[in-house]
Amino acid sequence: MKTYPSLAKAIIYGTLADAKVALAMGESAYDMDEYGFTPLIEATIFNKIDIVEWLLTQHVDVNQAGLTGHTALHWAIENQNLPLIKLLLEQGADPNSYANSGQPLLVLPLLRNQQTIKSLLYQYGANLTFAQDFITTKLLAHRFDLTGYVNIVSHEQRFIEIDLEGFLLEFTVGMIRESLQRFVNHYSSRRMRSFYDNLYRIIEALDVADELLRYRHFAVDIQQHRHRLQKLLNRPLLILPVGYTGHAIAYIRFDNLWVRCDRGEEGRRVGSVIIYEMQNASQCNVDFLMNLMYQKHDQGTIVESIPEYLGLKPLTQLPISTQVTGNCSWANMEAVIPSLLFLLSVGSKKSMSADKLIDVKKDANLVYLAWRHFDKYAALQDFIQQTELAAMPRKASKAMVLMALVFQRLTSKRFSDVKLAEKLLPILMAPDLRYILESYLDIYYRRKVTKDGLRLLALIEAAGFSLAEDE
Repeated sequence: MKTYPSLAKAIIYGTLADAKVALAMGESAYDMDEYGFTPLIEATIFNKIDIVEWLLTQHVDVNQAGLTGHTALHWAIENQNLPLIKLLLEQGADPNSYANSGQPLLVLPLLRNQQTIKSLLYQYGANLTFAQDFITTKLLAHRFDLTGYVNIVSHEQRFIEIDLEGFLLEFTVGMIRESLQRFVNHYSSRRMRSFYDNLYRIIEALDVADELLRYRHFAVDIQQHRHRLQKLLNRPLLILPVGYTGHAIAYIRFDNLWVRCDRGEEGRRVGSVIIYEMQNASQCNVDFLMNLMYQKHDQGTIVESIPEYLGLKPLTQLPISTQVTGNCSWANMEAVIPSLLFLLSVGSKKSMSADKLIDVKKDANLVYLAWRHFDKYAALQDFIQQTELAAMPRKASKAMVLMALVFQRLTSKRFSDVKLAEKLLPILMAPDLRYILESYLDIYYRRKVTKDGLRLLALIEAAGFSLAEDE
């Protein structure tokens, strides 16, 4: 039996017997370890069910959270470990607990469409509405580039603060693929029939990218899936979502072309979407792509090492705007759509004139903007309907999101914004919700006149509404 320097290391690297020795030597079964986890969470992360069972006999708190607010049940769900999920729920784990970010633990099985895990959580009282509100609020904020914080309502009817920025790369790809599929199937896209073949190819590439992301889990042994990954990564057209040091970007490989979609700081510096020719295309093999997708990288690797290794020669750029907020995974996966529309339209035509290239870029951007408009306003219409049907206080929490949209993104100078304000302001001026609008006017106009306050007043007036006390 090996003696480990801490209970945490005994759990991670040892056995139940090693963990018992560590506890007998004075370690605590209740305190957080050097990694910010409780022993119960540590055992759950590493799927040590025998250690979990033993710790529960030591009367540890099954709902004690780590530094990030995640409980052992969060990690059992993250690992998709059904026996551990059952055990923790039977021992009183809260199926409605949420992390420091406000994310309910039901969110992961919902987005992963894990029917068995969802059913088990519902059996123990998981609140579907709480999780759905987290998802819909985050996604509406991403679509309209909203910043700041709002509240959603928990299962206990308490307001929980969430950040409007930031979402999980794991789910962004699939959501954009599904949205693009809905767009192609919708009557509003019929005028773009000539682009359908290319849009279907993009949907197929997004489907592959979605599958590639499923192997990006710390508990997955990539080599066990090498045969399947070889089949996927040998495709001539690939979308490669890559995360590094708190940022997420997207690469595209198309034959001997390499595209980098990064609308963040690097995009501001050198361009959001750059299309390169790979001088060392033979080095863009399965081993390189597996390393890119499944190993940790720093900014130096992404910005300097990869261009040198592949011998990237810039060919052209696409005029895609940089991201407004910190929703990098959504912004950069969006940029894949116009990038591939351009590449697939150009195809193997190497001698295309400069004017023709400009026209192809314009067409790609028009289709992208049409999809983006469809995606944004379909999501907004659903959100409006949810708001109108909700009871207090959930209705108020949703109205706060709509107010953030009105204040941050709408102006009287755009006709489309005024038309949207005509739909949203009646909700916000209803007697039971008007205090939300009034609080913005108090802060940005009445206490001190600001440009934002004047812009809000101008929008209200342009939409045909009047605030009698301000006249």
